[in-house]
Amino acid sequence: MNDRNVIKGKPLNFNVGIQRWYVKELANLVDELTKDVYREIKPLYKEYKEQITLDASISSQARITLNKLREFFEKKFNDKGKKLAEKMAKKTNRYANTTFLQMMNNVLIYY
Repeated sequence: MNDRNVIKGKPLNFNVGIQRWYVKELANLVDELTKDVYREIKPLYKEYKEQITLDASISSQARITLNKLREFFEKKFNDKGKKLAEKMAKKTNRYANTTFLQMMNNVLIYY
């Protein structure tokens, strides 16, 4: 290939806005998990506040509660995570296509 047929352009840059959106969505999911765990576990400690050590009753209740939350949030993270990843890929693809087309409009083609 000779230099007259080479198309030169700028490199495609990563879109920081898409990254911020994705991180925010994941943080919201983690915040929801944290709030639910706190809301479910805190009453256990109030109920058993007379007991100084973690005996079998509170640890058993905590384990049961945390297992239910784990199952719920595993499903939620799997479902939501997949949807977020697909949406991020679409946004990134759209951004890359737009950026590429803009770059191509500004390219000098040497013949």
